[in-house]
Amino acid sequence: MKIAVLDNVRGGSYEQGVRRAEEKYNIEVKYLTPSVTQLKGSIEEVIPAWQRDTIKELLEEGIKGIALPLLHPQPLISIIKEAVSRGVAVISYDIDGPETERYFYVGTNNYLAGKIAGNNMTSLIGFKGEVVIDSISLTSYSCKGRIEGFKEAVGKYQNVKIVDIVSAQEDISKMFTLPSETISTYKNLSGIFATTGLNAGSNAEVVKRQSLQDKIKIVCFDLNSGIAQFMEEGIIDVAIVQRPYDMGYRVVEFLYRIIKFGLDEVLKSLPKSKIIDTGVEVVTKETLDSYKKSQEVLGIKI
Repeated sequence: MKIAVLDNVRGGSYEQGVRRAEEKYNIEVKYLTPSVTQLKGSIEEVIPAWQRDTIKELLEEGIKGIALPLLHPQPLISIIKEAVSRGVAVISYDIDGPETERYFYVGTNNYLAGKIAGNNMTSLIGFKGEVVIDSISLTSYSCKGRIEGFKEAVGKYQNVKIVDIVSAQEDISKMFTLPSETISTYKNLSGIFATTGLNAGSNAEVVKRQSLQDKIKIVCFDLNSGIAQFMEEGIIDVAIVQRPYDMGYRVVEFLYRIIKFGLDEVLKSLPKSKIIDTGVEVVTKETLDSYKKSQEVLGIKI
């Protein structure tokens, strides 16, 4: 029995979860990521192109199951439908794309996680003030869900106003210049919500450089060594941390179960939404050390 897990970046917690499940279920897993040369160009184009070509190759090899993050799902609709028509189990993780007709999604319920971020932000700023949402993308399901959840949570408080939603639109160079423009434009800013770990650091760097940490609170998604450092310095206040190890482990577990017992049997135990929420951790400066220790147990160093 052979399955494949596609990832956009090599290594990290996803792969550790995948390898642990591979060992437990005695199943061969091909963990595939694009090469540096395959990533040259627009992310919106190169990632789906690599995924599409890889799936074609896997189908020729007779793969039984595929799990992948659907950063840009539209270009993958036809190849995923072809895979499913051939009896290959296809599930998404981390980033969803239900229009592809994947079986189901394993990962963060981003709408609910966005609400958690919004509730933390309103509390941090004392339930009043101006807030900006900075999102690396306005089109991915993950970012859209986080934004909508955040807006709903914040919208309950009439003295908290979202003054803008800004985005680098997946342009990495713009991601580093946008925070300065935002802070310069909104002089009375009380909070910034960064929807990914990618742009959390760029916002924190500007707040730190301008010594605005007492005035502007930052709530972000994800946690890496850079975010942890900013948190220790009191620049980033709250990180909504996903569980990539669990995602990696569970996609292998689910693919194994589908292949062994059949899709209908597996679907009986799943929610009608076809979203298997792996949850989030809310990490602050006070809880950072304990969170790091919990990850070290899994072999993950932050």
